[in-house]
Amino acid sequence: MVTREDFFRLIPAPKTEEVEVKGVGTFRVRMLSAGERDAFEAEAIKASVPNGRARLLAATVVDSDDKPLFRVEDVPSIAGKSAKHLEPLVNAAMRLNAITDRDFEELEKN
Repeated sequence: MVTREDFFRLIPAPKTEEVEVKGVGTFRVRMLSAGERDAFEAEAIKASVPNGRARLLAATVVDSDDKPLFRVEDVPSIAGKSAKHLEPLVNAAMRLNAITDRDFEELEKN
């Protein structure tokens, strides 16, 4: 049986991954902590998930100090950018955070 000490020792902190967007540059995308994931899902439910992928990017794209690159108020502007260029970032954010297209569908139902 895993102990409390084992839990804190063995469960890693969220990691980051650098993602190249062709013609734009390199971005850093990170895993959400459990609390951040809860907040993301709660916000998505409250907003009925408009711009869900843009919301995900606002929550997961960070600067070189691992501080959020975007603010919540940037979501509409992010959503207005080229899907082709956002797709590598969205794919990385979804993969790192174990979020599927079905998860977005489930959030839309709530």
